[in-house]
Amino acid sequence: MGILESYRDRIKLYVKNAGWYFFSSMFVAIVGLAMNPLMAMNLDPLDYAIVGYFSSYNLLLLPLITLNIDKFYSRQYFFIPEGKRIDLEHTIVSTLLVIGSCSLVLFLAGFYVFYSNTEHSFPFWPYALLAFVQIHLNNIAGLYLSKLKITRQAKKFAIINIGQCLLTQGALILFVVVLHKGALGKLLAPLLISFLFAVYSCVKLLHKNHFDRQIMKTALKFGYPLAFAALFWYFLSGVDKFFLEKLNDSYTFGLYNVGASIALYLQIFYSSVSTTFAPDMYKSIAERNTRKLLTVGGVILATVIISNLLFVAFAPLIIDLLTAGRYTDSCLYARIFAIQNITMAVYLLMGSIMTGYGYVKQQLVLRICAAAVALFIYKYMIDSFGFVGAAWGQVLTFLFAFSITAAFLIIKARKSGPETFETNN
Repeated sequence: MGILESYRDRIKLYVKNAGWYFFSSMFVAIVGLAMNPLMAMNLDPLDYAIVGYFSSYNLLLLPLITLNIDKFYSRQYFFIPEGKRIDLEHTIVSTLLVIGSCSLVLFLAGFYVFYSNTEHSFPFWPYALLAFVQIHLNNIAGLYLSKLKITRQAKKFAIINIGQCLLTQGALILFVVVLHKGALGKLLAPLLISFLFAVYSCVKLLHKNHFDRQIMKTALKFGYPLAFAALFWYFLSGVDKFFLEKLNDSYTFGLYNVGASIALYLQIFYSSVSTTFAPDMYKSIAERNTRKLLTVGGVILATVIISNLLFVAFAPLIIDLLTAGRYTDSCLYARIFAIQNITMAVYLLMGSIMTGYGYVKQQLVLRICAAAVALFIYKYMIDSFGFVGAAWGQVLTFLFAFSITAAFLIIKARKSGPETFETNN
């Protein structure tokens, strides 16, 4: 009876935690959707074009400021003794602060030189600075949220997530709606809130005399192949905006970014379920429980597929409501990006599994191959079909990336056996 009660208590705790994760994720999505008409009434297509263009380069900056050692923290948590976990988190956040700050300065300088020597439709300052600094701050705050997820502090995770959402939306109302700052306000508002939460996260994560050089070396060794792989993510999902900006059609570029931003809200379904089940996924990998891993993956993908297909069916009505009738022409792009959400989710899941098993160098090789093919896909699709071709290029790119990643995992599984899948520690 005691064993049965213990099992029931674990199930109740699991359901409760999952509810908090899902509730906070859905709350953020709903608030964002509710704010969308207000943003649409106060932002012009040029504003959306500017925000979308500069934000796309975050895909290049993010791996440079993190070296993906944040993923090392999430994975390694289950492989080290409990007494070493404080050393782990202090070492990781300290390393991220130093590496991130240096990389940010170098990236800004390099990007400025590139931007100054090429023709562009938008000014460099202050948009690049606002977009790039925010990604560094979000990374620090995100590490603390990762700790809360791993340690299953779901309620605290939800409170912080919701609090950041509400403060960010309040700042957006101030800068975009009240002060009418357009793209400047759209980038400045979340930057200020990200700074507050980054400071709060540092206070919570930093502990004196717990920096471990050996952990740092191991984390960098683990993370640098993933970081290089992440650099090539830009060529999978960001380089389309580089090509499209050269078309000198800010109006259509704005519609394209509106459709992409609306479809982006649907990624909350992947984010929420993957957040809920990520600890179980890494734990099942550590325990070599392939059946449980497949079950978790199936739940994640089913949620993503159903939610995005429903959006495709009702997209015209949804977009009319979310943009106050101003950007209904973005419906075409939004539908395509909803399909892209599915192919991207499948690829992300495959990548997470590869990371969990420790195949980081192999993941880098596969990402480089996918990025090389993506350049040809985008170039051909944009030259042939313009903005619509760029959107479909996203779908095809992630479909190809998923295919080669899945092929690698299948080959490995057949060599190792379904219950003895090799794990690289």
